[in-house]
Amino acid sequence: MKFLTKKSVLVTFMLAVSMFVIAAVLQETCSMETKSFCKQNWSNLAVVGRISSLTFLLLAPHLLTLPLDGSVFHAWKRFAIWAAPIVFTVVTALSFVETGGGIGGMVEQRMLATAIIGLYVAYAVASIAIIGTSWWKSRKQ
Repeated sequence: MKFLTKKSVLVTFMLAVSMFVIAAVLQETCSMETKSFCKQNWSNLAVVGRISSLTFLLLAPHLLTLPLDGSVFHAWKRFAIWAAPIVFTVVTALSFVETGGGIGGMVEQRMLATAIIGLYVAYAVASIAIIGTSWWKSRKQ
């Protein structure tokens, strides 16, 4: 995985941020009454927004490693290589789960939202812990 450098991850992060902003702006400014680009591609814009926001959230801990030693980035990269796809897949699967209507559906939606937030929090805490311990070890050397 030598192609995963600080620079390539930063470029991917910036592309995800720009795609998210473009999708959000297009969805907010589009009129659904007209036969425009937005009406034809509304669901595609939602998918682009969802994927780019997931990518943004999964690569955000990378920003902590930019001013630090390269060994800190490599320690986080070893974790993110297997953890980010797992979180991405589970969150995507949970976000497409159909819930029922009424009170039961509302409870199911809240439980799914709590599970998704919990996954993100666990990923962020683990990333920060790995970055912190790697930084502490590199500082002592």
